[in-house]
Amino acid sequence: MDSTKRYLDMEELKNAIKSTKYFNQDGTTIEWKRMLDVGFSLEYILSIMKTFEPDFYGEEKFKFAIENAEYFRQKGISLAGKRILDVGFGLGYNSSMMAALEADIFGVEPDDVYFNFAVSKNLINREKAFKSTLERIPEGLLGTFDIATVFLFEVMRDLGGNPESFFDKLPKTIKPKGSVIIGIHDEYFIKDSKWNLSILPILNKHFNFVDLPRYKEGNLGNLYYILAGGPKIIDKRYYQ
Repeated sequence: MDSTKRYLDMEELKNAIKSTKYFNQDGTTIEWKRMLDVGFSLEYILSIMKTFEPDFYGEEKFKFAIENAEYFRQKGISLAGKRILDVGFGLGYNSSMMAALEADIFGVEPDDVYFNFAVSKNLINREKAFKSTLERIPEGLLGTFDIATVFLFEVMRDLGGNPESFFDKLPKTIKPKGSVIIGIHDEYFIKDSKWNLSILPILNKHFNFVDLPRYKEGNLGNLYYILAGGPKIIDKRYYQ
């Protein structure tokens, strides 16, 4: 990624952002500052903002993608050179940002509208995008990824109501020393401690927990799980 950052005066910045559909009334947006901090070039920021559409909860999903990139930076997770499967890539913002962080991105997305939007806006490489559920991913891709990412906006809808089947397939996509990163941006899921904790036994069945959120009731921030293959007894300290 070209991370060169060049200074723009406020008027130039306003005019550039006004050419997109993503700006505040005064012609500015705070997201460009956050993206610069992550390491995205200004040219990339403006190019992805030009793809923005307000439909499909686009603004929330765009911000969630930035928060995911910030999470990688805070955790010191380098995506450069990594082969990544973005599961349920949706509008493609996460795929695009991870590619801008020098990852080699593949993706699966079963929804026609989301898939067509992401591909038509070049937010994901058409040749590496599959209109499919995870369960029907091409066999030749299994076991080939360094990282699989799952960014959930509405947990039960995104998992198709069958988390067991989904999480049975997910670890099969990564290499023996690969990892899975799950990001949850669903305030109803996060608010409900019983609902939130109900997914943990399923994850524990299929994964070794590397890094888990310390759950606190009422916390409306995103939840992230970093997982690796192989079951392990849940460390209850995370949920006290």
